[in-house]
Amino acid sequence: MAGFDYTALGERDFRILSLAPGKFDEPLKGELIVRPIDPYIDEASKHDGELPESADSYEAVSYVWGSNDTPRSITISSTEVSITENLFTCLKRVRLQDRPRQLWVDALCINQANADEKQAQVMLMHDVYVSARRTLAYLGEEADGSSDAMDLIERYWRVSIPNELNAGARAFLEDSLGKPVPDAPTGAEAELPAEGDKRWLAVSRFWNRAWFKRVWIVQEFILARDVLMICGEKTVSWAQLWPATIALEEPESPPWPLIDEKGEEVESAADLMANMAQRLRFYQLGAMRGNAQEDGCCGDDDEHDHEHGDGCCGGDDEHEHDHDGHDHGKEAAEGSEEEWESEDEDEDPKRSTELLSLLLSFREVEAADPRDYYFALLGLAADGDREEFRPDYSEKFEETALRFGRTLFHEPFSEELLDHAGIAEHLNGRANKFPSWLPDFRRPWHRMTVADAAESEAAGETDFDFGFDPNDDEDVLLLKGVKVDTIAQMSGVPRAAHLHADRPSIWVKKDILTLSKILEKIPGFEKATYSTGESGLEAVLRTLTFFRAEAEEEEVPMATLKLAYRFCTAVEEDDLDPERAERDVLRREIELAGRSAEEANEALVAAAQILINRVFTTRSALDLVLAKGEKYVAMVPDGCEAGDEVWVMKGCNAPFVLRKSAEREGLRRIVGTAYVHGIMDGEAVEEGVEFEPVSIH
Repeated sequence: MAGFDYTALGERDFRILSLAPGKFDEPLKGELIVRPIDPYIDEASKHDGELPESADSYEAVSYVWGSNDTPRSITISSTEVSITENLFTCLKRVRLQDRPRQLWVDALCINQANADEKQAQVMLMHDVYVSARRTLAYLGEEADGSSDAMDLIERYWRVSIPNELNAGARAFLEDSLGKPVPDAPTGAEAELPAEGDKRWLAVSRFWNRAWFKRVWIVQEFILARDVLMICGEKTVSWAQLWPATIALEEPESPPWPLIDEKGEEVESAADLMANMAQRLRFYQLGAMRGNAQEDGCCGDDDEHDHEHGDGCCGGDDEHEHDHDGHDHGKEAAEGSEEEWESEDEDEDPKRSTELLSLLLSFREVEAADPRDYYFALLGLAADGDREEFRPDYSEKFEETALRFGRTLFHEPFSEELLDHAGIAEHLNGRANKFPSWLPDFRRPWHRMTVADAAESEAAGETDFDFGFDPNDDEDVLLLKGVKVDTIAQMSGVPRAAHLHADRPSIWVKKDILTLSKILEKIPGFEKATYSTGESGLEAVLRTLTFFRAEAEEEEVPMATLKLAYRFCTAVEEDDLDPERAERDVLRREIELAGRSAEEANEALVAAAQILINRVFTTRSALDLVLAKGEKYVAMVPDGCEAGDEVWVMKGCNAPFVLRKSAEREGLRRIVGTAYVHGIMDGEAVEEGVEFEPVSIH
């Protein structure tokens, strides 16, 4: 706040904004009060859930700063202070008419011009949010039918979850609530709009609001004792919306469509997996809140007496709230329950997750300042108080990333950082000077990794081995590995400009057909015998599907995959009709085995769907690039080249593609992880193998 004279803070002090009462259209006024945080922490430790209101209690505000293009103002102690339009409207919404409201608002309560204070206050964020009476989450003003969308979201889960087909979701929610889920409403309340109705598009646009994407809301939401969500004049408890995210795939995806950043329906299947993260983000946040509350840190009461400002519904309102304690019965952010829970029972349950796990779990969030990808999670991280992780806004992002990265490699499971790194991830135009062994969190993450998609132990039971040479540059990571092959030939299947998400089967079928034509041009491919004893085609099919089974512990028969491959390649046009004449030979083969014509058609479609489902899962997130080496066939990241090397690094689950550095002799760069059929279960590191040192920059 340029021009405002801030009072200096002590090491454990923070500021509270006392927002003066007023009507919605009156000018904003307030005072900043300096308080020590420790008495608030002591008082908070005596209570579960929302803290009782007192003369000293305060509420934290979670919001999106927004653009400075049209600055507004608030008067603080007779000084006019510039604030963003979004914060201006937010404060008008939460202001009370009859008495001051005590708030913690980062843009005003922290001297943003003082880097030292900023850094110190970031380290207090955990205490600030845990000690607040509750958090007010301002999502923005009414737009795109958001008020009706919020009502529809709640109605959707109250109708859908009691459905007998949703038994798993219902059991999970009942366990979370600690009480039975009410039976589904009847009559008009039970009627939901038809799929395709424009009201579902309003729901998608509500979930797509900027607030849900901010990196800072991760700790603001999870640490809060309760969260009141404010959207224009409408306010609801977070627990009135969150249960809708539980039933994302039970029994099928929800009726609201996937949309892009502009709020338009997604037409490109290339963006499908990225937009699925949009649906799951709020689920993940709620599930993590629940895990902490199970351990007794806090919980939402069944009923709250909500205070609303002049612009928020105009008075007190009671809502029956859903508890949010969760056993986390399904995966969140590609991690199991164990990843969220600490083994130390004496730890703060709100800080039971290591920074490394948080960074990898919340890669799809956004930050105006890229350094905040690290700093914004410290208040939530079990190791967030480490001196090596202190925020430093005088550093460039690259310096922050390197400092944090070198420290994170000393944490358990640090090899997972490598799974998300590599220069293949820099193909969006960013300068290629970032260490290839670190994920670049500035880059939108729309891809899964081989480690995500394939259950593998390429390095067997070896332990991860790394180091940093004090005599070398700071950006050089020392690893040990075994070189297993060199890429001799690349076979890429290009992506179409528009890959329609509503026709994924046709899209994947076209990919397989294109691939078949590429394979036909490889000399001797049909007669080749793979190192596993399989034919070349069998090896390719296993590679395309990451050798994954139809059911857990069950391998998909090769005969099924080959039948599906022949089904997809028998017809040039976009067609999956089993009765096409081109598929007569396939039908007759099945009929000769004693099946009827109808059963033969069903078997063809079922086989094709197995292959299509396997390829779609990886193809929608990974580029379909087959690499043929001297010994192996692999699925590798787009951006690999002939001459790149395939390595298995000690202690790492997936093989890596490395490239000799063109700038620094003797060093290599990580291109990315790969699926290499025949070495995914430790075959390359059998007893007696010699690991050699590899220097990565």
